[in-house]
Formats: sequence, structure tokens, C-alpha cells
Amino acid sequence: MDREQFSGEPPDDLALWELHAWCLGALQPPGPLVRRSDNGRLLHAARHGIDRHAIDEDRIADLQRMHLLARAGDTIRTAFPVIGQQASAPLRRNARALAEKLLPHLLDPAARIRDRLAAEGLAGHTFVIVFGHALDGLMWTLLAARKAIPDTRLTPDRPYWNGTFWAIWPPRTDPAGVNEAPFPGMTLVMVWTPRTEERLKAISRSPDLETTLHAIASGAPPPVTHPHLLDDQGRPRLPIIRPADPLHQQSFALASSVAEALLTDPLPSIETVADPRDARIIFGHELIWELADLLRDAGLVPRPSQNDLLQSLFLRVETG
Repeated sequence: MDREQFSGEPPDDLALWELHAWCLGALQPPGPLVRRSDNGRLLHAARHGIDRHAIDEDRIADLQRMHLLARAGDTIRTAFPVIGQQASAPLRRNARALAEKLLPHLLDPAARIRDRLAAEGLAGHTFVIVFGHALDGLMWTLLAARKAIPDTRLTPDRPYWNGTFWAIWPPRTDPAGVNEAPFPGMTLVMVWTPRTEERLKAISRSPDLETTLHAIASGAPPPVTHPHLLDDQGRPRLPIIRPADPLHQQSFALASSVAEALLTDPLPSIETVADPRDARIIFGHELIWELADLLRDAGLVPRPSQNDLLQSLFLRVETG
């Protein structure tokens, strides 16, 4: 989607807005509930408060249970940031400016990642490592270690999801995100876009995948269930990242520069966002999407082919 398509007034239904959730380990992410029935219209109307008597009590309770509505007396309000055009435009300008400032520091590690993958016959996976492992992976790990972003661990008060959830308008063009399928000792990482997310989830649920991935990681002959994961020479067709290998080291260098900027540069003010940890999550996502665009424009990090889903996957081995 091009942003020019959304130059008019945004819809009065948040289900049609771009929804993002930072809630690792969620049992029930909040987005599907916003999209259910006409909840998106209710939540849009409740941005500035509405009388609770106008809404069915069971419906209010369902949205409160998922921390999407808050009640104060007889007034209910939307309980997450809703960032319309007037707020998103300066937010994205700030993200672009910081991305341009950071770009010179990222060119060398990005080029080293690209060259390393090319030497392994995996040049098409450059984006999945630069974005999925460095920008949308290690970078958040570094911020979490400094307690600079929300804790997403579930609690008795938040048993379904915890973290940051927000709606923003206008939508970006095919923004990338990361999902993970954990297995003992390793994790299959999937860098998705709205066009590929469901197909990638289907791969992660396929039979015997765990057995195949363990075989690939150990160098043993994998089962024939997933022959497409190997090339004609029997080599893996997806990168394998281990803690001490060069791909991880260059990704860490790249992620460190971005994390440091999010810790030291002033965060832009975002309407309805009071906690700087939430603001860092929202602004940080806008920043990494801008960086991905700039690295693509520099010819270093092309987007993966949507016809070859393996280019959107890598295997992270936790030890060794």
C-alpha cells in the first residue's frame, strides 16, 4: 500500500488502521480482538471517552480483560495509543532524520553481513539477518537489558499479553515484523510482511520440522520430509546463526549503534503516550523501518523474494 492512498480522513474503525503489538510470549495478542465484530469502531469512538451505559456490559468486560478499554466511573476510554495523521507525520519525520544520521555507522556491518551470506550462497537472506536478527532482534535485547523498554512477561494482572500495543494511521507499505518458532536449543525466526505472515506460520507448523532443523543444525542428513531446505549439494538453504559466528558479531555491531541512539537521543513526544518505554518501542519501530528502507536504497539490503519464503527464514542456534 502507498501512503498516498490514505491522504483523506482515516476510517472511524481501528480494525482498518495499522495495528502493532510488542508482546513477546503473549497467549492472546490484542489485535484480533480489535478486529472482531465492530470493536474497532467502538475503540475509535472511545478515544476521548464515552458513556459506559451505551455499551453492552459483557462487551466492555471483554475489552477490559484484554486491557483495550479502561473505565473511570461511568466513562470508558480506549486504553492504548491511537496515533492519527497529525501525530504520525512528525513521528515519522523524526524517525527518518535519525535513520539518516545513523546510516553511515551501519553501512560497514551491513555490507559484511551481505558479503558473508553471498559467500555461503545465501545472498537473498541479507534482509532477514540485517532486519530480523539485528534491527528487530538484538537491538531490542540490548534495550531490554537496560530496562529501557516494557517487560513483556505475563503477570497475574496481565495473563494474556503484556507490553505495548498501538494503532497508527496511515499504514506503511508492507512493514516487516518478526515471529519466532522456538524448539529445544534453537529458534526458527520468520521475518514476515502482511503478505507472507500466514504462509510463514504454516511452514513453522509443518510436520517433522523440528527433527529436520535439528539435523540441519548438527550437520546430520535431515529427513526427506523437507528436502526443499537443502540445495543440490545438500547444504542448508537458510542461514544458521550461532552466538560467536561472524554474522552474529556484525549484527551485534549494527544493533548496538541503533540501541545507543534510542537511549541517548531525545525521544519525540507522541500524543497519548506517557511512558518513555512505550514511546521507545513505537518510535523504535518507525526507526528500524526507515533504516531498512535506507539500507535497501543504498543497494545493500534488498527485500527478500515473496515467491521464495525460505529467504524470510533463518535458524538461530542458542549454544555453540
